[in-house]
Amino acid sequence: MWEIVPGAQLGRRERVVFWATTVAIAVTRLMAIARTPWDWDEYDFMLALQKFDVRLHHPHPPGSPTFVLLGQIAHLLVRDEFRSLQVVSTVAAVLLFPVAFLLMRELRFGFAEAVGGGALLCFLPNVWFFGGTGFSDMAGLTLLLASVAMLVRGCRDRNAYWLGSLLLGLAGGMRPQVLLAGVAPGLLATWYNRRRPFDILVALLIGALVMGCAYGMAAHLSGGWSEYRRLLELFNRYNTQVDSYHSKLRPPLESLLQPFFVSPYGNPTLGWDLTVLAGISLLDAFVRRRWNVWFIAAIFVPLMAATWLRLDHNSRSRYAMTYAGMQAFLAVDGLAALARLVPLPSRARVAIVGGAVIGFVAFCWSWTAPALTIARTTASPPVQALEWLRGHAGSGDEIFVDNGLHPHAAYMLADRKYVEVQSETAARPTPGVKAYFVGEGRHSERSLVEFHRAHGSLLEIARRRYFDIRIFPLHQIPIYLEGWDDLEADRAGAQWRWMRASGTLRVPPFPTGGELALVFAVPAQGAGPAQVLTVRSEGKVLDRFSAVLPGAMTRIYDFPGGSQPRTVEIATDQVVNPRALGVSSDDRILGLQLFTLEWVPIGTAKPRVALLDGWYGLESKPPLSWRWAKKSARAKLSTLDTPGVLTLDLESPHDRDGRSIVSVVTIEAGAIVDTIRLDGRIQRSYTLPASAHPHDVTIRSDQAISPMAQGVSADSRELALQVFSIDWRRADTPAR
Repeated sequence: MWEIVPGAQLGRRERVVFWATTVAIAVTRLMAIARTPWDWDEYDFMLALQKFDVRLHHPHPPGSPTFVLLGQIAHLLVRDEFRSLQVVSTVAAVLLFPVAFLLMRELRFGFAEAVGGGALLCFLPNVWFFGGTGFSDMAGLTLLLASVAMLVRGCRDRNAYWLGSLLLGLAGGMRPQVLLAGVAPGLLATWYNRRRPFDILVALLIGALVMGCAYGMAAHLSGGWSEYRRLLELFNRYNTQVDSYHSKLRPPLESLLQPFFVSPYGNPTLGWDLTVLAGISLLDAFVRRRWNVWFIAAIFVPLMAATWLRLDHNSRSRYAMTYAGMQAFLAVDGLAALARLVPLPSRARVAIVGGAVIGFVAFCWSWTAPALTIARTTASPPVQALEWLRGHAGSGDEIFVDNGLHPHAAYMLADRKYVEVQSETAARPTPGVKAYFVGEGRHSERSLVEFHRAHGSLLEIARRRYFDIRIFPLHQIPIYLEGWDDLEADRAGAQWRWMRASGTLRVPPFPTGGELALVFAVPAQGAGPAQVLTVRSEGKVLDRFSAVLPGAMTRIYDFPGGSQPRTVEIATDQVVNPRALGVSSDDRILGLQLFTLEWVPIGTAKPRVALLDGWYGLESKPPLSWRWAKKSARAKLSTLDTPGVLTLDLESPHDRDGRSIVSVVTIEAGAIVDTIRLDGRIQRSYTLPASAHPHDVTIRSDQAISPMAQGVSADSRELALQVFSIDWRRADTPAR
């Protein structure tokens, strides 16, 4: 079944190829060295180098003590914590090819397959990318493959058996799950050493001692065994409820088969090509009874299953590194199996396999290199944002950090006072004090500054977090108090937040006065009375109106200058529960969907038109859209610090024969009063002066029709004017 004699020695040409490939791959590892840390776990490890304590998630349980120890050793030579972790990962990435080559040779694969399998593994997108970061996965992968290679060699060499046990213990000290990959080679080596029980006992003691020391020290530095055990239980419960297949938030297991096993690095073309070749390898191994191929499956399949069932699917690219060797090794063996079908000399078949591997490496390069360039040449958005705060927020300013950036802030703002909050809605800045909120997100009107990282293949290789970080100046923008849900967005980038039955805002003071603009919609109620909204400030009713469906509505309110913040409350008399209506599983109480909230000094707002009473909902018949007005309709124009131009596009209704109804229309805009005879469609423009208060606009018509009364349709509305547009712009801005 298994050859326990040493394999054939490498010839001179083979040694040259091996060392040339090793050096070439080592040089390419430099391309992956990231400029800055980026993700949560990297900062946890950096904090662990300062003070190891699993209670503080420095790092998270169980603590990866082996990786932290290696990082501490590197830290003796490298001052920066992140660079120390990178040194460990990069050294492991450099060693990965010779270790993978050694493993395949120990499994009795040919020289070409060993070189090709090792090289392909090194250039898989996730393996290449994470080899230049501060994660433990690369070091864990290299240690795991080295331990398996030594355990296989341990079938004939006692020292290799013991060394394999040592290396497996070190790998388990980074992530205990990898011990699953050591079961098959460990049992194999133990079987061949069954007549030497002392050797088996020593191997078991070595592995147990290494892991015992690693996790014993982790427990000692984290409050003792009882506290450490409690932390492990909590972490396991969290993993079960949130990350594992037990979680209701997790996609179905069958939908995760391809993401975990075929293309965890986000390129289905590459993933399926390699998977098909791996399948050919297994088929060839079944026909030819090649046990080394099935032994590779025995090594990695338990680890694959555990990862698929238990770990966070959002981080699958990184977690899949531990079993990436199976896809790479078997894919190259599948190429060799196909080459054997061609009646050519062995050297020609080797050339075919080598050329195919080079082609796959080139494909990996084209997919991965742009992502490496981004990580290598640009600072991550969290680093940029927190450095911006360090440079712009004064010592007396308040900083609120979204808890999604907890470890980032703990490391980068260690010498600054800040408050960690669940979301921006939980921030409670002190009135009159400059305050900033930093969290994930993009393209918000509330942002003072935003930091982004380009997507491309990087979005598929890395975890989809921390690509976009924004900073809000809480002392200049409204603060959401009670009654609001967190910000939501769709795939097109549209953003909104839901209000419950009522919601309270706090707006900062502006010496010259401020203007509050709201753009919102109400949830569809079906048949029934219109939803009534009430807006109050400091207990005084500012506005009470019926919401018009369908479409978004705008309301504008101006406030006098002052030195104290104001509270604004919005209340609705109707709410919906989507789950109760059978629309979705959303069990929230929804009263109002807020799209835009703008609070600016008087005169500096974007030109907006708020439709008040007398209007119907937006209608359309491509390419036109319009809304009908009653015989009297009112609107309000936002304040401008320069003259503005109001343009109206109106048309009178038609009778049942399609003829325009002649009407007399009076337009009052600010101090302007214009009376016109309307017979068809017209456009009118009016220049209004700058004003410290919004301009009121009233449109009146002396005629109206009812389609139902005319027998045209079942529409019983009073239709006086068909309004195609109401455009309000600064006078120095070209008309749209």
